[in-house]
Amino acid sequence: MPQFEAPVGSKNEERSASVLAGSWPTAWTDSNLFEKHYEVTRGTGNWAYHTGADLNLKIGEDEHAPVHAMGDGTITFAGIYPNRKIWGGLIVIYHGVVDNKVLYSRYGHVQAIDPALKKGVKVVKGQPIAQIGGRELGFDPHLHFDIATTSVLDGDHTAAGFWPGENLNLVRQHFVNPLTWLFNHRHMNGESHRVSRVNIPANTAEWLVVHPDGVAVRKDHKISAAPLQKLKQGSTIILKKGGGTQDDHLWGEISGGEFNGCWVTIQTADKRVNYLSLQS
Repeated sequence: MPQFEAPVGSKNEERSASVLAGSWPTAWTDSNLFEKHYEVTRGTGNWAYHTGADLNLKIGEDEHAPVHAMGDGTITFAGIYPNRKIWGGLIVIYHGVVDNKVLYSRYGHVQAIDPALKKGVKVVKGQPIAQIGGRELGFDPHLHFDIATTSVLDGDHTAAGFWPGENLNLVRQHFVNPLTWLFNHRHMNGESHRVSRVNIPANTAEWLVVHPDGVAVRKDHKISAAPLQKLKQGSTIILKKGGGTQDDHLWGEISGGEFNGCWVTIQTADKRVNYLSLQS
C-alpha cells in the first residue's frame, strides 16, 4: 500500500492502473504549476512563484469535495484564517522525517474542517479532514496543496514570507513539487516508483511526463507538426528554459539527446490539461 497519496480524487482513480494512480488524481487539474509565475503580487508589483498545486475540476464541480490527509501525521494547525478571502480554512499536517527531512503538508481554501482536528491530533492517510471551500470565499473553488521539506510551516502555518513566493530560490529551498514528490514516494508491493535524477545544466530544467496518454515529440511547436515519438507517462525529459505559446498550448524545447531541438506541449493555454510537470 502507498505511504502517501493525493489529497483529493475518487477511489476509482486511486485503484486505477495508471502509473500515477494514488499519487495524483487524473481528473483534477493543477491550474498553477509548481514554481510557475503566479499573478499575485502582495502589492509589490513583482511576479511571485507558486509553492504547490491549485487542484480543481471543471469550474464549480469540486465545490465541497472531500479533502483527505496525504499520509499519516499530526495536526499542527486546523482553523479559519482571519482573512477568509486569502486562505479560507487551512490545515497543516506534520508527517515526521522522510528522506532525512522533516515533512509537512498544507491544505488551503477548505471549509467544514473536522471539529476533532486540533493541534496534536493524529491523522492517518486518506482520512477525511475537510471539504474544498465554496464560492463564498471569493474565488473559484479549488484546493491549494503544497508540501514543505523544512520547518517553514512550523509555527507559521501560512508561511507568510513565502506565499506568494517572491524569491524563487526560497520557494525551492522550502517547498517541493507535490506531484513529483508524491510520484517519487508512491510505494506499491514494497517497491518505490522513484524517478531517476540527473544533473541539470543551469539553463535547462527536468520535467516529468504526467499525462496518462503521454506527450508527443514534434519537430516544431505546432499541433499540425507530425509526431516523431510519444514519451510515456512517468518518463523524464530535459527542456531548455523559455518556450512559448502557440496553437493554444504552452511549448517547451528539448535539450540534448536524439530529440535535441524538438518540441513538446507542457500545458494547454487554458490550464485545463497538463502534459508535463516541473521536477522539484
